[in-house]
Amino acid sequence: MLSIKNGVLSFQRNNGVKSSNLFYEICLFVLLTGYYLLYLNRVVSMMCVLTGGAGTVAIVYKKAHDMSFRLPVNSLWYLLFFGFAEASSLWAVSSSQAFFKYIRLMILILIISVGIAQYVRTTNDLTRLMKIFMLSVLTAGVVEFIMTPPEAIKDGYFGGYFSGNNTNTFGYMALCSTIMSFYLAYVKRQKIWYLLAPVFFVFCLLSSSRKAMLISILGVCLVIFFSFGKKRHFLHLAIAAAVALILIILSLKIDFLYELIGNRIVTMLDFYKKDSQYTQLVNSLALRDYYIEFAKQMFRQKPIIGHGFANFSTMLYNEGDVGFGVYAHNNYWEILADLGIVGFIIYYWFYAYLIIKFIIRLIKNKEDDVLAFSIPMIISIMILEWGVVSMASFYTQIVLSILFTTTYAENSSAGKRYRYSPVLNGGN
Repeated sequence: MLSIKNGVLSFQRNNGVKSSNLFYEICLFVLLTGYYLLYLNRVVSMMCVLTGGAGTVAIVYKKAHDMSFRLPVNSLWYLLFFGFAEASSLWAVSSSQAFFKYIRLMILILIISVGIAQYVRTTNDLTRLMKIFMLSVLTAGVVEFIMTPPEAIKDGYFGGYFSGNNTNTFGYMALCSTIMSFYLAYVKRQKIWYLLAPVFFVFCLLSSSRKAMLISILGVCLVIFFSFGKKRHFLHLAIAAAVALILIILSLKIDFLYELIGNRIVTMLDFYKKDSQYTQLVNSLALRDYYIEFAKQMFRQKPIIGHGFANFSTMLYNEGDVGFGVYAHNNYWEILADLGIVGFIIYYWFYAYLIIKFIIRLIKNKEDDVLAFSIPMIISIMILEWGVVSMASFYTQIVLSILFTTTYAENSSAGKRYRYSPVLNGGN
């Protein structure tokens, strides 16, 4: 039977909910972990991509065979955005940059987003999906910690020293994992995640990302705030805020933490008060302000359809001030600069869709525990995007795919349990 429900086009032959197989979970874990850690090794990273693709093909085939295949809204959204981004090569300053720079990555995002929607049917599936994501981040973090020299960690290279990725990418993964793990511990009562949440937060600190540290703290507080089904959760919120304040004070008072993250917070505050000495960090903040202002100028020049996807860096490079490959450090302004108002609407209507679905669900039942994850996460992402460019970021789109599944995942029946991989298993 063909039907549209909760934003998902579904083909169903029966109403039974069947568990996805272990093969898909292994493939997804290999993709999430290997693609990050072995990013610079193109052969091995491509093997990880093929492994993830194989898992998606397997689960799509299984669901199609069961006549329960879903064509998810988030994949249709990203396909539309992808299509407009590629079409912008027709009017872009650099056609090749617009067409080729992110094409393989965006195709991968499309493929994996389809697989995630097939995998999740119940809140148990959603919980397991979060655990797969977090275990991949934990694995990547442990490898980075082992392989990164202490002096490189002190200099803020943790999360990118071994992999060659941007440390801000790892900071993003760590902050999402901090929020997910605290949610599972506090809301879902899976106490072991109380042990792992601080580990992910330490990863945020070691990545030296101000954004990751501060937003992970905010995300945890928001999880507590939206846990309306918990007793004394406002008291817990006050305690969490006090702990957060203590952590910030410690980052300013302890020498190691100050060198790692505290001085970056102080410099950021001083910079915006315009009373800091000219340092490398101040220069970095000034450059980011310059990038955003340049993006605003681009938007004013062509506000409707922009200058072409991924052309911000090209036009900035043509100015002769910076090297090639620089990004605006602001997702909102870079989309407006590259794709104009049309591209901005195409991209952010999905965020609006998620927020509306969450608000409707909140009105119907404010004690729905999945909202204690979904609302804090979407708020955290939207704040974070004032400091990062994520429209073609693989891990951001994975988290958005996870968020999308919260709009339709049904509460698992009491008898539904998984028989394999105990570390991923957990009660609803």
